[in-house]
Amino acid sequence: MPPTLVRSSFALTTVLSLVSVLGCASADGSDVEGESGAALASATKTFIIPVDERARFLCHDEINRYYCDAASARSAAFACAQKLGATSSSDACNAVNGVVGSGCVRYETQSETCVASAPVYPTGASCTSVRPKSCHFYSACLEADAPCGDDGYALGYGERYCYAFKNASFSAKGQAWRDNVMQCLQKALVPQLSAAPTLTCTALTDFAFGSHPACYTETGHSICYLPPSDLAAVFGTIGLGEALKARTLDQMRRVVGTCIGQIARGIFFGSGAVAGLGVQSIGASGGDDVEGATDAELQASYAFWATKADEYGVAH
Repeated sequence: MPPTLVRSSFALTTVLSLVSVLGCASADGSDVEGESGAALASATKTFIIPVDERARFLCHDEINRYYCDAASARSAAFACAQKLGATSSSDACNAVNGVVGSGCVRYETQSETCVASAPVYPTGASCTSVRPKSCHFYSACLEADAPCGDDGYALGYGERYCYAFKNASFSAKGQAWRDNVMQCLQKALVPQLSAAPTLTCTALTDFAFGSHPACYTETGHSICYLPPSDLAAVFGTIGLGEALKARTLDQMRRVVGTCIGQIARGIFFGSGAVAGLGVQSIGASGGDDVEGATDAELQASYAFWATKADEYGVAH
C-alpha cells in the first residue's frame, strides 16, 4: 500500500477510535462536557464595588453581575471606566494600561461556586430572595420595578448609602451590624415589588424610611451597642447635609429613643450604681440583649445616646 494511503488509513482509524471512546463515555453514563464544566468552575464569585459615584450611576451593567475570576472582573471594570470618559491622569477612573484605580471601583470576593458570569438577580422572581452583603437589589430589582430615577429612593438613597456603608471602615462588630441592616432594609422592601405598578415614588420613599429605625436597632445587631469608632463611622457616612433633612431627623429621633430604652432596660437592675441615673446595673448578666456589653460599656453607651437625645430633643 502506498505511504500516502497508509497515513490516511492511520488518521481515519485514529479519528474513529476517538469517536468510539467519546461515544462509549457518553453511553456508560458519564457526562464528558459536564465534567469539563465542573473542572473549570471557580470556587469564588468576584463582585465589582463602586467607590466613585460616577461608577455607581453609569455602570449598573457591570456592577450588577458576578464574575468567576479576577481577570473577568477587571475587564468589566475597564469597560465601566471607559463609559465614564475620564481622561485626567489624576482621575481614579482613568484606566491606565487597563487597570482601574481603587478610588473608582474595588473588588470583593466571596466563597461560592461560579460556573459563568451572570446577573446577581437574573429574574424578577429572584428578587424575592435578598442576597446578603449586597447592594444590587436597589437598581436590579426595586428601581427596575418602580422606576423613580436618580433622585428616587432606590438610586438616590438606598443604593447610594448602601455602597457608602460598604466602603466605610468598621470594626468586626460594626461590619456585622452593617451587613444585617443592609439585608433587613432590602427585605422590608420585597413586598413593595408586587405593589410597584400602583406605588408612587413618594409612597415608596415614605415606606422605606419608615423601615429604617427598626432595622438599625434590631435585637442582636443594634446600633445602640456599637463602639464609639463605629458610631463615628455611621454618622460620618450619613453626613451633616443628610442628617439635617427632615426625613432623616425623624428617623434619628426614633433611633435615639429606642437606644435610650434598650440600654436603660439593660442596666436597670443589679449591682453597681449607674452614674447620674440612680439605678443599678446588671451589664451583660440579664435584662435586654446587651450584645456582650460590659457595665462600663453600657454606661458609656447610655451617656452617648443621652447626649444625642438632647441634640434631637428626645426625652430621657
